[in-house]
Amino acid sequence: MDKNPESSSPIEHEAAEGLNINEREEPLIHGLHVIIRFCVRILAVLMTLVIMWSVADVGWVLYQQVMISPVGLLNVNDILASFSTLMARKT
Repeated sequence: MDKNPESSSPIEHEAAEGLNINEREEPLIHGLHVIIRFCVRILAVLMTLVIMWSVADVGWVLYQQVMISPVGLLNVNDILASFSTLMARKT
């Protein structure tokens, strides 16, 4: 059984899949593509920061609700008030 090494090798992908543009033929389109990829990376970082900030805000509001006298005791109305406050802040 002689195996062909070409048939068993995995398919190789280019570094940037998707839009394949020759930079020499279309410099404007290539430049715009680079700018778009950069902007997408910035937006991804900003979205991550917003999510982290929201989680910290939720933790802070819950901490404030728990530390009100009597300490550590929340009833159903306090929990619903806390979450309704959080939902109002996010919209």
